[in-house]
Amino acid sequence: MIAQALAMPWTTEPGSEFVYSNTNYAILGRIIAEQDGKTIGQSLQDRIFDPLDMTATTYPIDAAIADNALHGYVLENGTYTDVTAFDASIWSSGAAVVSTVGDLNTFFRGLFDGTLIPQNLIDEMQVVTPSTYGLGLLLGGDACNPGSAELVFGNRGNGFGYRTYAFSSPDGQRQVSLAWTTAGANPAADPLEQPAAEALIAGLTSTCPA
Repeated sequence: MIAQALAMPWTTEPGSEFVYSNTNYAILGRIIAEQDGKTIGQSLQDRIFDPLDMTATTYPIDAAIADNALHGYVLENGTYTDVTAFDASIWSSGAAVVSTVGDLNTFFRGLFDGTLIPQNLIDEMQVVTPSTYGLGLLLGGDACNPGSAELVFGNRGNGFGYRTYAFSSPDGQRQVSLAWTTAGANPAADPLEQPAAEALIAGLTSTCPA
């Protein structure tokens, strides 16, 4: 994957504009694995999953998935295809983790309350940029403070048959994660995108302090 990406021509000068690339996360995973002297999956287990007690979260190395896992479907030309049994490791360290909405909430709570990293790094991750995408985080408006500068931070996941939204208040006090299992082949054309966004906003609103 990395070799193929490096063989492609640059479309923009580095640093000139925001362009998302999963390959950058694959490279980051290789760096972490090399520094730790173990696989990226074991590094994630030791650094994140175990300390946060994320018992329903794994970094898969094959197509095996829990028997009670939600089935993922792709909707294309009016036909739903079950795509649950595929090897998620094709996403490499860019997006291969298999988890639950509960563990997603646990992750963002642990990330922003200082359990995983010190506050100066949390602050750096939450710097607002014109692209609305920072160091691994997307930002959104806080439903509890409409019209203000209050924000929530998190990310969205796109895969074969699965989509997720997971956002948290900057201090880690409030989290909402949402997953759905029917998605269009093109995430931008997913017919459930708008209903999911509305459900996320409703969820964030329900967490507003009294």
